[in-house]
Amino acid sequence: MRWRSAIRMVVAAGVLGTPALARADFIQTFASSGTAKVGSVPVAASAVFSVTGSVMTVTLNNSGATMSNADLLAGLSFDVVGGSITAPLTPQAVAGTLLTSSSRSASNVDITGGWQFKQYPATGSYTFSSVGGSGAFAANKFTKGGGGDDYDVIGSATDLEETHANKWPVALGTVTFTLPNFAGQSVSNVSFLYNSALSASVSGYLVTTPGGGSSGGAITPPGGQQVAAAPEPMSMALLGTALAGMLLVRRRVGRRAA
Repeated sequence: MRWRSAIRMVVAAGVLGTPALARADFIQTFASSGTAKVGSVPVAASAVFSVTGSVMTVTLNNSGATMSNADLLAGLSFDVVGGSITAPLTPQAVAGTLLTSSSRSASNVDITGGWQFKQYPATGSYTFSSVGGSGAFAANKFTKGGGGDDYDVIGSATDLEETHANKWPVALGTVTFTLPNFAGQSVSNVSFLYNSALSASVSGYLVTTPGGGSSGGAITPPGGQQVAAAPEPMSMALLGTALAGMLLVRRRVGRRAA
């Protein structure tokens, strides 16, 4: 029985002696499924959340073909797992390409003031929006645009000569946001929001987490079953150390008994 007591001591020492792990930097990519639609119009969007230290960068991408103002990408909502964000109402925002009409464009344009960032600390939810959203975002707080469809994201696959979208300026393809004071472990429950009322919502699923970090739970491919997130390397290393210690103690006790 003595070897069992010794094993318990080894395991307890390994667990109690392990320092708390700090939150790691991470990258998470979420995308809409291939069958996502707004009304009858197919849409395609993605969002990349990249955290370095306490700074989060979010790249929102509309890769579909926008047919009208109703399927302009106007918002992004998400939850923070294991923490929160303390960020200003007006986030830093840069359009990869800004269209001032169907034929005039400029690259890497600062559109800070064209989007707002709303926090719901009680639920851990957050929303970016370029529109008033039926009163959810005050129009007089937009220092660029008036909370209408200007500064939305039009799809990068849009035929600008054929689309019925006519709200200018709009970002073509991508908008990148920078938020300070991120203090969480990961992101979950991502949704892409469309039109000036934000009334059309398309869920995003977790695609990949390159660069390490946590997926924040199970990974759900579109139309597939949940797949449990893989254990972190540090956890596997600790388990291996504990098992090795248990085996060594058992051998030593066995020799003494012989």
